[in-house]
Amino acid sequence: DHQISGPTEVTDQDRALFNRGRWFHVGMTLGFLVLLGVACARLYSLPAALNVVLLVGFGALLPRAVYFQPEPIYFIFFLLTWVCCLLALKQNSLWMYGLIGVFSGVAYMAKGSVSPLVAVFIGVSTLRWVWGWVLAHWPGQSTTLWIRRNHFFGLFVLIMCHLLTVGPRLAHSAEKFGDPFHSYPGYWMWFDDYESCFKWMNDHGTKESLLALTDADRPSFKNYAATHSREQMMDRLISGTKTKLSEFFWPGKTAP
Repeated sequence: DHQISGPTEVTDQDRALFNRGRWFHVGMTLGFLVLLGVACARLYSLPAALNVVLLVGFGALLPRAVYFQPEPIYFIFFLLTWVCCLLALKQNSLWMYGLIGVFSGVAYMAKGSVSPLVAVFIGVSTLRWVWGWVLAHWPGQSTTLWIRRNHFFGLFVLIMCHLLTVGPRLAHSAEKFGDPFHSYPGYWMWFDDYESCFKWMNDHGTKESLLALTDADRPSFKNYAATHSREQMMDRLISGTKTKLSEFFWPGKTAP
């Protein structure tokens, strides 16, 4: 294991770690794009496969792969989770529920943003179960590949596979930070600039400092609203929306 030297210096050892991470991301991303292209070519056609690979590669994966950050792993396993969710809504085999649990678990270890996708799938698939129950009691119902009796046991399989995948991460977070679901990115949005955000993380990098936080000290929407006017919050929302939309439609060069 290698500890980063600190917020004010980057050593040669740090740079070597970052370079290894970047090359790992690039290799993993290129390998995934090759497998994705082969799968799409077998299912659809070569032009469709090229279109998917170019869109996924240049639109999301490759621009992030050259940086030492969790997004490349998160994007790949979020996409795999989403595909499995769609397939499970069509044919809910138990092994498909297990894949959703494992893929979403790996994505969660990169970034916790996968949780809403899993929650939406559970809700939509439960509505699918209700609709299947209605059809089963309706005259002239049609036969489908979706098996109602697999649903709730499948959700159990999904949750167990997810917990088994993220279990070591939750245990480590509970031991080091005092909260199994602790995540610094969950606090980032409540700071106005990167400098204050980075300083807060450095000042609260231990379990003791995090547990000592009171509700009045912990970054949250309640505390942000108490220290900012409605006009300031609306200006930030509008400015952030414009910035992200402009970056999406007119991406510019980012300095390494």
